[in-house]
Formats: sequence, structure tokens, C-alpha cells
Amino acid sequence: MVIDRVGNMIIRIDKRIKALRGSANKSLLLNDICYNPIYDREFKVEAYLGQIQKNDSGYIMGASGAKQVYSVTEAEGLSQSDFVDVISTAKDTYSSLDDVLYFTRDSFAEDSQIVIDDLFLLAVGYVLIAIFACLYVGRIHWVHNRIWVGFSGFIALGFSLIVSIGLSSYSGYVSSPIEATLPYLLIGIMVDNMFVLVGSLASACRHGHGRNIEEQIGHALEHGGLSILVTSFTDIIALGIGALTTLPLVATFCVQITIGIFGNLVFVFTFFTACLAIDQRRVNQSRNGILCCIVHDTPDKTKARLWQSNNLTKDFIDKYYAPFLNLKPVKVIVILITLGMFGAMTYGWTKLEYYTEDEWWVDEDSDSYKYLTTQKEYFPDVGVNVAVYLGHNVNYYNDWHDISELCHEIEHDKYTMEGYLHCWPELFRAWLIQTEVYNNYSSKLDPQSRFPTSEDNYNDLLSIYLNHSDGKANQDFITFDAGRHIVASKIPLRTIAMHNSIEKIESMESLLRITHETGYSPHDCFPFALEYFDYELNEHLAYELEFTMAVAAGCVIAMTFLVLASPIMAVYMSVCISIVLVDVMGAMYYWEMTIDAASSVVMIQAIGFAVDYCIHISESFLSHGGSRENRMKASLGKMDPACGLTSFAVLLPVFAAKSYIYTTFYKVFLLVWIFGLFHGLVFLPVLLSLIGPRAYLTIENECKEKESKENKSEDNPTSNGSVSSVGHHCGSTSVLVVDTPDSTGPNGTTGPTPLEEHVTHM
Repeated sequence: MVIDRVGNMIIRIDKRIKALRGSANKSLLLNDICYNPIYDREFKVEAYLGQIQKNDSGYIMGASGAKQVYSVTEAEGLSQSDFVDVISTAKDTYSSLDDVLYFTRDSFAEDSQIVIDDLFLLAVGYVLIAIFACLYVGRIHWVHNRIWVGFSGFIALGFSLIVSIGLSSYSGYVSSPIEATLPYLLIGIMVDNMFVLVGSLASACRHGHGRNIEEQIGHALEHGGLSILVTSFTDIIALGIGALTTLPLVATFCVQITIGIFGNLVFVFTFFTACLAIDQRRVNQSRNGILCCIVHDTPDKTKARLWQSNNLTKDFIDKYYAPFLNLKPVKVIVILITLGMFGAMTYGWTKLEYYTEDEWWVDEDSDSYKYLTTQKEYFPDVGVNVAVYLGHNVNYYNDWHDISELCHEIEHDKYTMEGYLHCWPELFRAWLIQTEVYNNYSSKLDPQSRFPTSEDNYNDLLSIYLNHSDGKANQDFITFDAGRHIVASKIPLRTIAMHNSIEKIESMESLLRITHETGYSPHDCFPFALEYFDYELNEHLAYELEFTMAVAAGCVIAMTFLVLASPIMAVYMSVCISIVLVDVMGAMYYWEMTIDAASSVVMIQAIGFAVDYCIHISESFLSHGGSRENRMKASLGKMDPACGLTSFAVLLPVFAAKSYIYTTFYKVFLLVWIFGLFHGLVFLPVLLSLIGPRAYLTIENECKEKESKENKSEDNPTSNGSVSSVGHHCGSTSVLVVDTPDSTGPNGTTGPTPLEEHVTHM
């Protein structure tokens, strides 16, 4: 109806209230209202009153709230905004009302946009991360700072964002609210790539690899580029598989961020690497890092080496953290903590629910949020309005018994609220058997069953019934064509109140099962409610997320196996990734979170992040020779601490955000960061120090491994003077180590043994 009728309805209700004034039994009169004169249909007043107070006899004595539903049709220049204007003045018109709240689909769409304050946080966050990256990517030094390298990295990031949004839009993917988190995710990945590549270049220069810039950059790409390639492709695989989901919101974002990560990879290896090479030429010429026209005196090599090794975080890892982690009691404690935490989080994972609420997506200061929260407070036991639709292929005359059985099944369904099923075919049938109706239309009715004798008679009598006072309430439930044949109809009902996603999904599935058992096609008989959009999303989200994560994790593990070429390491990484995912989902339950479209995207990407935290340790562990403890220490020392800091720095500006998208993003991402770092930098090193695989088969690693065995033998010398090790090649020297008592010569003197005489130097 048009807006003008809203005003009329308010006036009529007001007149009705005025008529009740002065009546001692006005509450009893309220209980007698069972018919809506405006809509010409049955009216249940309890469905529109909240926090009802009743007496001992069950009569309504009062209520704290009332709800009215209007159908607003744009006509004569009127719109939903005009409706809002009318409702907004209701509180001023009726001073006895405490508050008047409203909710429309347009207002919900407007209120669900990003909060303006969050946009300011975004801008501040981008600036802070940029400053951090530009300073940390180099050193605080006139020559060795790399501010312009960091700036070039953010230019490459801008290119990636443009490519991501442009290609996804060109492909037909519609933007979504989750898209707002895209820059933050790409920033974290880009900054990590910058640090890895710059760190590899610094390592190459520090160890004298490469005689010129080309060889130095090549060495940096050989080592740092491999880590970047593996981590980027694991993210691409995980999110690329996530893009195959049937959920449009999740698929769209996965496509966007997959393109963005691939753009990051391309621009890091092209634009950023070129800028890094130019900057390295500047460093070699001792030019100022800010104004390259200024040339500084070349420091002596000793000072340069001291300055390059002056990294407090790396010193802390080498001197304190790695030795501490190598202690046996610490290893036992780490394993017990990991197992205990995994057990607790597994329980939380089994309790985690898949659902979302409308009020989560809107601003807490908006009218939509106030309406939705107030509705839950005043109407907690109100169910969902559902309608079972019947299509044009349904023959209402011949299939009357089937339709009657359908209504009977719906009425006795445990999720149907008693007294709220409006089955108009049954009501029409009850009207036909009335004596008065039979006497008036006996020529069209069978004398025994009092049912129409033909389909035409059925349609004629139905038209008469809909214009009768007993049947006017059903006019909105039936649609006719020009020949007065039924094109479509609906059977409205209301479900009971449901308080969790499992019950809601089961109620929908129960109605779907009942309608499918009628034998009609799903296009001619199906239930529908606006809430079913959320129900189906939650139902498919559970399956889609678990299936997508399983497939993505399998593909990522397979790729790491191919890259690392170590089956045992691939198994260890798969264990760590699985534990991280379970821990994150379990912690979400304890944090009173749920799985929805926003959190599922971060969960899919968590696979890639879990690999990021483990791949560096794993690759470094396989590359170093020696004992497991020494290899673990060397692997930790090779880690760039900035890789973990940047992920946390990305989250800092979002902590104060109000939008549900951002709060969900930082909560889930924080959990991924915590558990990813713990398992990547604590549990995995401990596991590798105990049962880690052998290093890659190289001469250097073989030499270190045998030296480690020799050291252990020296710590436990043999009593019989046997040889503790055999000859082996370390570089160009053949070495034989002998641990034996002095031998006595023929004259009783002490001299070298025959074995000692064969020690030679090549």
C-alpha cells in the first residue's frame, strides 16, 4: 500500500484506542480483537505485542512494545524515505510512546556500510605501516637506509591493488563489504616479500657472494626468491580453490585477493627488484639514502661488518632464544602445551556454530541496529514468517487431496507454530460444505461430497468465496490469469522461535522435505522466507568451508613436498597446518565468534599464512648440515623477525574499528598470527630438533653432519682406543681423526701409530 494508507492506519488505531478510553474492560476488549478490518483477514494480536502481561485467566493485561509491518509501494512520487519521515514524527505526535523504531531494507543497506571513523583508521593504518616498512627495510644510517626502496614497494602494492580490483570487476565480479580488508592483506604480504628479498641481498653482500650487482641480485633471488615464490603460490592455491565455492561473497573476495597476490609476486620480481638493484648501486657508491647526490666517505670494512650484524632481534635469537629452546625440559613443556592446547581447541571447534545476525553488520549507532536489538528484546519468542508457494502446474481441483495432505503435514511439523498456518484450500473446502453455500450453489456441487463437480465450477466458486466476507482475507494469497485460472498461490505459516543455527537450518530442511514429498517439481511447490537466505548461506558455508580448506590444505602440502623434496618435512608441515587451523577455529568459539562469510575468507587464507610461518624454518633446516639442534638454531637465526612484526603491525590500526567486517578480520587474523607464530617458531623447531629429517645431500652438509657425530664421540670416548671416525672430505682437505692410547715402539719409546702416519693434506 502507499504511504498515505500508513497515516490512515495510525488514525484508525488511534480512534480505536480513544474508543476504549473510559472503559473498565478495555484490556478484555483487546483480547476480543481477532479480525483486521484494514487487510480484511484474521488478526492475532499477540503476534504484534512484546513482553505481554497476562492475568491468571490468560487474558492480555498489558504489553511493553508493539510491532506493525507495512508494505510500502512507490507511487505518486512516494518512497521509503517518505515512509521513514512519517514514522520519525510518530513519537512527537504520540507523546505517550517511549520510542518509535523503524527498519527498511534501504536503511539496512545504508547502515551496513563501513563506519566513517573506520575509514580514518584505515588511512592512519596505511601511513603507519608505510613508515614502519620504509624504516625497517633498511637501517637507520645515511647510506644504508632504504627508504626509497620501501616507497617503491608500496608503489608496487598500488599496482597490485589496481590490477586486482580492475581485473575482478572486468570479469563481472561485484564488489562486497569484505573487499575493504583487501588492502590490509596485500600490504602484509608485500611487506614480508620486501623484507625477505632485502634480507637475502644483505646476506649475499655480507658473505661476499657475487662480484657485481647482477650476481648479488641473482643470489638474493636464488634464496629469498624461492621463499617468496613458495609462500605466494601457497596463498594463491588456497585462495584460488576458495574462489571455486558456490558462495558469491566468498568467491568474489577470493578471486580479488588471488589476483592481488599474483600481482604482488609479479611486481616484486620486476619493478621492486629493479628498484632494489638501483639502490644497491647507490649503496656501493656510498651515496646518501635520501639525497643520492650526496656522497659520504667509505667506512672501513670492520665498521661496515659490525654495523651490518648489529641486529638486536637476531642476536637475541642466536644467543638466548635458540639455546633456551634446545633445553630438554623446555622441549617437554612445549610439546605438552601444544597437545593440551590442541585438545581444548578441538572441543571448541566441535562447538563452533555457522551463522550470522543482521545487527552485526550495521553501525551500533544506527536506527537499524536499535530496531533489530529491540526486536530481540521485546519479541524473543516470535518465529519466522514462511510461505509455501504452489506454481501453475498444480491442478487445485484434481490435486485437492494432495494439497490437503500437504497442509496436514505442515501443521503437524514440530517447527510450525500452532494456530499460524493459513491453509486457504482447507478454508475454502470448509466454506463449501456449509449448508447455506450448498443451497445457493447446489448445481455446481456434488450432493455427497459437496465438492465442485468440475474444474470450471471450482474456479467459479473460488472467485465467489474470495469476494465473500469469509474469504476476503485470502485474496492476497492467490494470483489468477485473465481466464480466472490460478497461476500461483501461497500458504502462509509461522515457525516457532529458534535460537541457534542448527534449529533454523533443520526447520528449513523439514519444510523442503515435506514439499518435495508431494511429488511436484521444486519449481511448483517450495517454501520461502527472507531468512532462508541466511539459513542457506550458513548451511552451505559449513560444508563449503570445510571442503575448501581440506582441498586447499592438501594442494598446499603437495606443493611444499614438491618444492622441499622431503616427504617427512611435508608430513610435519601438514601436522602444523592442521593444528593451527583447529586451534584458530576452537579459539573462535571461546571468543564467542561464529563462522560466517567474513571469517571464512580469513580462515581460507589462514592456510597460506600457516605455511608462511613454517616454510622458512623448514627450508632453512633442510639446507643446513650438522646435528638437529645446531640446524634448528641456524634455522631460527636465519628467520627475519620483521616477517612476524609486519603481520602484527597490519592489525594495530584495526583494533579500534567499529565495523563488524574489520573487528572480525582483526580477531581471526590475530588468532592466525598467534597460533601461526607459536607453531612455526616454537613447536616446529622443537619437533625438528627431536625427529627432524636429514639435510639436503651436499658435501658441505655431509661434512657438518659427520663433524657433529665426531663431537658426540669425543664427549663419550671409547675405552678400547678404537677409531671414533673415518676419513672424509671437507672442502679440499682429507682429515683422519684418531682417538687411541700412545703406542710403544720396539725400543719402548712412544711414537705415532701406522694410522697416524697416513694423515695427509691434499
